Amino acid sequence: MASIAPCGCMWADSEYDLYQLNNANGKHIKMFEPYANKKPLSENCCQKMDFYELFTENEHYYNSGYPVIQKLIKKQADDLNEYLA
Repeated sequence: MASIAPCGCMWADSEYDLYQLNNANGKHIKMFEPYANKKPLSENCCQKMDFYELFTENEHYYNSGYPVIQKLIKKQADDLNEYLA
């Protein structure tokens, strides 16, 4: 199932919306667990969250005009690489 992300106007995986909510302020208001209780998460949800985190960090660098600082995104890249190994 897809959803619309209003900032950026794109169709996205529904778990991308969940990532955005969790990444922005969802941890503070604990949105992840109620969502997961109402709609089962995909088998590879954790891998997708790691990818979305890495993608978002790179997107912020790109949009700001600064080169990607590899040491700042190393953890996200390492987390994602664990799934690919």
